[in-house]
Amino acid sequence: MCSSDLGTSTIAPILAEEGNLPAAYDDAANLLRRRPDASLSHYTMSYVLRYAGLLGEAGKECDAALAIDSGFWLFRSCATTYTLLGDYERARKYIALDENAGFGKALRMEVDIRTGDTRSALADSTAASQSGGVLYAEVVRACLGPSPRAELSKVESEVDADPRLQDPEGLYRYAVVLSYCGRPNAAINKLRAAIKRNYCSYPVMSIDPAFETIRHKPQFEELTQAGLQCQTKFLNYRKQ
Repeated sequence: MCSSDLGTSTIAPILAEEGNLPAAYDDAANLLRRRPDASLSHYTMSYVLRYAGLLGEAGKECDAALAIDSGFWLFRSCATTYTLLGDYERARKYIALDENAGFGKALRMEVDIRTGDTRSALADSTAASQSGGVLYAEVVRACLGPSPRAELSKVESEVDADPRLQDPEGLYRYAVVLSYCGRPNAAINKLRAAIKRNYCSYPVMSIDPAFETIRHKPQFEELTQAGLQCQTKFLNYRKQ
């Protein structure tokens, strides 16, 4: 961690994961005003903006954080911003900050899914599963394995019971892998839950290649509008 970050403290990521975007933004903005020189200030703001669906702004804050502290493993999370933007080369640079960890391997798997690299998706999902703690990677491993029908149902039940799915970004990730694995109705339900918990997902959900299997569903337009409303509500709050 950069020395300029010593003493920085924020609960914004926790608030975002709890679905409280206004409080998360206030906390991140306050930190950024107090410590504009600290990499964690920019990273924290990027985290909140990503949940609000403002990926262009989030990417700029990620890059500002990395410019201050180029080797901090925590910034691997910014790979999600660039994966959603479709900038996979940039995403891989952030993944490289912690590529040997289970989450790093899962982030690599998410790029594989969107680029249609089935062989790498199986390898990376298996590696992430073996590292432990990344249950949504288990879904991909199961559906690409030799006995997908039997194993996928079992893994889905385990993931559904995971308390970490209260994080709306976790729900979005789960929707992605369910869509990829041919579970369109389950994917729709998880995406709806993510937006309801203020992971705005707009406009990226309309262009995310992971949702090709569900974009034609009549419920998808409803979810797109819900994502837009989520983001508009956040933008109106930020203007105050």
